[in-house]
Amino acid sequence: MHGSHFLCRSYQDPYRTGYDQRNAQYSNQGTIQTQTTANETTVIISQSGRMPMVHVSRNWSSDICACTNDMQSCLLVCLCPQFYGCYLSGEMDENICLPLWHPFFLTSLRSKLRMQRNIQGDICCDHCATTWLPFCVMCQIKRELKAVREEEGDLNTL
Repeated sequence: MHGSHFLCRSYQDPYRTGYDQRNAQYSNQGTIQTQTTANETTVIISQSGRMPMVHVSRNWSSDICACTNDMQSCLLVCLCPQFYGCYLSGEMDENICLPLWHPFFLTSLRSKLRMQRNIQGDICCDHCATTWLPFCVMCQIKRELKAVREEEGDLNTL
C-alpha cells in the first residue's frame, strides 16, 4: 500500500487540463484533492470545462485479401518483397532502409497508416495480419495510400 501512495502523489498527467509544462505543475483550471488515511490514499480529480472527444473510425478502403484490385502491386510484392517494403516506407515518409533493419517494419507501417487515417483496428490485429499475410498487407497499404491520394486530389497517385 505504501508504494501505491508514493506513485499516486508523484504522477502528473501532462495531457490533463491546466498542466503547465514549463513549471511542471497544475494551474487552477483543474483541482486535485488528496485524502490520506492510515493505509490508503484517495485522489479526487475534478476538471472544469472538458468534454470527452468521440473519435469515429472507418474501415480500410479495401479488404486485406483484395489483391485482384491491384494485380501489378501483388506481382511486385511477390517478386521482391524487401524492395517493395523499401518503396512503401518511402511513400509513408519513413526511412527507405526501414525494412532492411527493422524486423517488424510492416507492423509499424500498418499501425502508422491506421492511426493517421483513423482506421479501425489495434496493434494486435496489425501484428497478426503482418505476420500471417505480409504480402497481402503490403498490397493493402499500397491501395490505402492510393485511395487517400485520390480522395485528397493528389495528381501523383501511386
